[in-house]
Amino acid sequence: MRSFNEYRARHRATLRAAVASALLISTPYAFGQSVGATLRGQVTAEAGPASGATVTATNTATGLSRSAQTSANGTYSLAGLPPGEYRIEVAAGGGTSSQIVLLQVGQTATLDLQTGATLPGELESVTVTAQRLFETKTSEVATYVSLRQIEALPQSSRNFLEFADTIPGVQFIQAGNGSTEIRSGAQSANGVNVFIDGVGQKNYVSRGGVGGQGSLSDSGVSGKGSRGNPFPQLAIGEYKVITSNYKAEFDQLSSAAIVAATKSGTNQFELEGFWDFTNEDWRASDPFEARDGEKAASEQEQYGLAVGGPIIQDRMHFFVTYERKNFESPRRVFPGSSYSGHLPARLQGLIGNFTLPFEEDLVFAKIDWTPGDAHLIELSAKLRDESELVFGESEAPEHATDKKNEDARYDLRYQYTGEFFLNDMHITYEDSTFSPRPLTDGAGFQNFNGATDAGNLVLTSGAGDSYEDRSQKGYGFQNDTTFNAIEWFGTHTLKAGVKFKKVELSVRAQTPYNPIFALDINDPTDTPWRVRFGAPLPFLDDLTVKSENKQYGIYLQDDWDVTDRLQLNLGLRYDYEETPGYLDYVTPSDIVAAMNSQATNPASESPLGRAKAGP
Repeated sequence: MRSFNEYRARHRATLRAAVASALLISTPYAFGQSVGATLRGQVTAEAGPASGATVTATNTATGLSRSAQTSANGTYSLAGLPPGEYRIEVAAGGGTSSQIVLLQVGQTATLDLQTGATLPGELESVTVTAQRLFETKTSEVATYVSLRQIEALPQSSRNFLEFADTIPGVQFIQAGNGSTEIRSGAQSANGVNVFIDGVGQKNYVSRGGVGGQGSLSDSGVSGKGSRGNPFPQLAIGEYKVITSNYKAEFDQLSSAAIVAATKSGTNQFELEGFWDFTNEDWRASDPFEARDGEKAASEQEQYGLAVGGPIIQDRMHFFVTYERKNFESPRRVFPGSSYSGHLPARLQGLIGNFTLPFEEDLVFAKIDWTPGDAHLIELSAKLRDESELVFGESEAPEHATDKKNEDARYDLRYQYTGEFFLNDMHITYEDSTFSPRPLTDGAGFQNFNGATDAGNLVLTSGAGDSYEDRSQKGYGFQNDTTFNAIEWFGTHTLKAGVKFKKVELSVRAQTPYNPIFALDINDPTDTPWRVRFGAPLPFLDDLTVKSENKQYGIYLQDDWDVTDRLQLNLGLRYDYEETPGYLDYVTPSDIVAAMNSQATNPASESPLGRAKAGP
């Protein structure tokens, strides 16, 4: 058994040192406008609809409070409420009532109220259980995943998206190498978008839908699939999955919209943590291990910490969480299936049992501040740092690819609640990179059983051949405004929004990165019969393709309550993306001249021909 302790020591993330030694039990959630709940209904008194009544919703954990006045027919609407438990109080004409309800992420719930009586929620001798409200009019096809489900249902990955597998039409797929992706319907993972606190997490430079996850179709030795998680599960409060009929506010998706709300601190200090561990002693032997009578060493360790609490009672709170994965997965290296002879001495030490290390660090931190009842300011940050060593079943460990995956996202949010409207603004920044590199540099070798590659590859050794740099980096601005309880041929809730994003997309790939020599293992002189290598063009200094993309979006939607039994959900959205790397690319004059000379002169006389003559 061989390990890669030097590799692990070299790639230990430094994020651990920034985590406090405390844990968090359960907290309410932050919210973007698309994940905030809306509570509406009608207030009545003994004489009929109560116009001018005051309806106040107070979060029982954080003290956040929102109020609204009823219209002439007694209707009210409170938008942008964080999912959680609320005390709903109504006062009109000297009469009052109150009750406790539970609102879910992105929910539009109806609650009709009456004044003139005090409900049991006011009595100290009565244990009050929050009433869970349900959506009864929405056209969305959506399913909720609650915090209770996240805490209680068994799972192996600690990826919060895994619970979406319980929803009809949605698949959470985990490949044999541990890479994961989520799909909906008959579409690929590219059609999914995940919204965390109202901000999309879209991947622009590789397939897979979610930033940093990649696709299982690319999850080979040098592929883009990841065993890591896109977000720390300790930070997720609840989420819902919309599989069809999503509203105009959701963008950059064609299958499922996953709308998640994160936890935030409360008026009490709360702690939570977990630790999962298993190794080869806790699993059965595979067929090869059973044959050899010895198990390959393996280990899976996951742990996390979280802490949240008040900075200023009812006004300012903090929440911090850290999660880590540390895997050592067994990998058996053996000659290609077409070879059953005796390997040369130089290759014999390269087969056997090895380990594939994987490490991931996830950090999420947030501060929320309510300077007044109409204002909410929130700053949050997510950091992801992972590294993974991968090599194939007929590849020596020295030929491995070191896959690095880093993702940093920041969100500054300001919400203002007016008398009849709610405005929600986000300023965001993201920096996401995927950069696989050869573990070793130098010369690589493909060892064949004969001087041909027709299915005779025995073992690949030496330096690796995969090199990529894929990144998306830039800032964004989005603003959503909701106008509540507009009376005009029924009751309308109008929502409008704009979005602008400037993001630099960058891709560089080179295969092979190191020269690859083809050898015949039956040739005692080890003379290569083929050499493959990348020959740089002398007039191209940088092989990186970059594009300063700009994205624009605008939408308008109307939830129209025609009657108390009929609601129409109407929406219109327009998105436009400008990609200079595609629209404005000009072929360099040197390349044009080289291509023209290639058509009339011998290959050796043109710059392009000389570049091609190397291999």
